[in-house]
Amino acid sequence: MKKLVIACLVFVPLAGSFAQEGRAPVLQGVSVCLGGAWSRYAELPDVISVPELRRVMGSRFGVVAGVLWEFRLGRRFLLDNGLQYARRGTAVDWNLMGQPLPLGTWDYRLDVIGNPITVRFKPWPRSSPYILGGYELSLIVGHRLIDGWPAAELTETNIKGDTHDLDFGLIAGAGA
Repeated sequence: MKKLVIACLVFVPLAGSFAQEGRAPVLQGVSVCLGGAWSRYAELPDVISVPELRRVMGSRFGVVAGVLWEFRLGRRFLLDNGLQYARRGTAVDWNLMGQPLPLGTWDYRLDVIGNPITVRFKPWPRSSPYILGGYELSLIVGHRLIDGWPAAELTETNIKGDTHDLDFGLIAGAGA
């Protein structure tokens, strides 16, 4: 069942575009992207059940790289699709009753390969403002915890086995 849902999410936008205006989508362009992104996990699993012990989560910078292609579906609609690699993560410091603990920073790193699919609507075909919506289906290719305590000895733990293989996200936005 999961494979059927994934196949529908990937192929239905393309199949629907063939019927619009009675012609196949036209490849508008291909681009390569390279950049960075700040990320932070929304929450972490409880690894220690001491109520006085709190986590302070911070953002981490990661690399984003990919190839994207754009199809014109009509005068006002464009379909954007592609593949991209992204490293996401978060940093965790520990506090006991509000006081920092010398446990070092725990650095979580998540490596994903994503397939973002969005549809852009341009109200004025010859102008640049647009709104877009879509989704991203990502394959988790790696997940590691780098423990910084003690500071002189970094230990790296592969936690990919404790992580789901797929991730799904919704995309909405506007631009010019």
